[in-house]
Amino acid sequence: MESVITDRPVLDHEAKVNGLASYFFPARLTEEELQKVMKLGEIVHHALDIGCISRPGFIYKKEEGLDGFYLLEINTNPGLVPGFSFYSQILDNAGISYSQLIEGMIKHALKKAETSLP
Repeated sequence: MESVITDRPVLDHEAKVNGLASYFFPARLTEEELQKVMKLGEIVHHALDIGCISRPGFIYKKEEGLDGFYLLEINTNPGLVPGFSFYSQILDNAGISYSQLIEGMIKHALKKAETSLP
C-alpha cells in the first residue's frame, strides 16, 4: 500500500515524472484506515472478477473518516518490474518477494484451469 501526495490539484503525468509528487511506502494511514481501504480493494477486485492481481487506486478525503475512500481506477495489469513499479515496491514493503509473487500467480492460474475443465 502506498500514499502519493502532491500539492497539485491533480496527480498528472507532469507531477509523476518531474518529482512534483511524493510516494510513501507504506501508506501514511492508520491501521484502521489501512484495513478499510484494503477491504474495499478486495471487494472491488472480486466484484469485477479480475482474477489474479490488481492494483486499485483510491483517493482519501480524511475529513470524511473511514467513509472518505473513493475508487478512482483499478489496474488489472499492474507493472511488475522489480524495484521500479509501484506493485513491486508495495510487495517489497509487504515482505513478498518477486519469486513468491510469480509462484502464487502460477498456482492461481493452475487452480483456475483445473476448476474450469469439463
